[in-house]
Amino acid sequence: MTISDIVIAVVLEKGTNEKQCNKKVIDIAGSQAKLAQVLGCAQSLISAWLYGKKRVSVSRVPDIVVFSNGVVQTHELRPDLPTVF
Repeated sequence: MTISDIVIAVVLEKGTNEKQCNKKVIDIAGSQAKLAQVLGCAQSLISAWLYGKKRVSVSRVPDIVVFSNGVVQTHELRPDLPTVF
């Protein structure tokens, strides 16, 4: 079993929430700063996502899914907006 397989299994595990998905994407990037650099935003925004102060914006969700190679899916990042995706 590869690390990717383990990450996918954890993300798909029943009860995974938005905060856990945000943490997975940060782990894939290596740090909040690296994820911010990839997405072209401030590290403080990544921190706000991680700690639940802000939600990932709809416009950023597709970029995050692509960056994670599908490990994190759109409905996991924003389950409140299923019709958007």
